[in-house]
Amino acid sequence: MFCAQLECCGINSYIDWKPRPSFPTLPASCCDDKIITCDISSTTRFVDGCELKLRTFFFVIGGIGFGVLLVEVNILKLPS
Repeated sequence: MFCAQLECCGINSYIDWKPRPSFPTLPASCCDDKIITCDISSTTRFVDGCELKLRTFFFVIGGIGFGVLLVEVNILKLPS
């Protein structure tokens, strides 16, 4: 899951995962040590939310894609 790759949990923070009777713990991807039960008291839980990290990730990917597009367009315009 992308949470483990980006080291984030929830949209704004791990607090977004409110305990429920059917799901009382955080997802395992919210903890760094990949323990089976990851909860709010885990010391290895990711504190940062994923929204900003995902925006940054897609901004970088989009920038790289746009840069490649500009290079390709310029190569096509070169006289042969």
